[in-house]
Amino acid sequence: MKPKQLKPGSKDGRPLKFNQKTFEEAVESYLQLRKYGKEKGPITILDFCCYAKIDKAFIYDHDRGDGTPYDFSHSINTLRTEAERSLEYFGLLGKLNPAMTIFCLKNNFKWKDRQELTGADGQQLNGVQVEIIHSTNEN
Repeated sequence: MKPKQLKPGSKDGRPLKFNQKTFEEAVESYLQLRKYGKEKGPITILDFCCYAKIDKAFIYDHDRGDGTPYDFSHSINTLRTEAERSLEYFGLLGKLNPAMTIFCLKNNFKWKDRQELTGADGQQLNGVQVEIIHSTNEN
């Protein structure tokens, strides 16, 4: 038998640990701690989840943007923006492993490598010419 799917806030399920106000306060408290407190360092979504004692699935489940009482998208976007800024900042200072920083920025924040192809003296490439050379090397 398939378990019953509960909607957030239904009387059948366990009450949420956070409402919009308490979640926003938790995010602000975490950001203050990581920016100015004893635990200065990179801000990450997973680190916040450990700090707030929530599963990271909570973040994905409540990033709705629908304006319901269970929509924490504003606070989550603030957290994501600060995490991106933090990775960039600590990466530029050389305090993080460069490969891991690049990996996180590409996979979590949609950063991309850009490659520009130019011809001689920086001229724009107008077309590519392919020349096929037939070799008749017989041994």
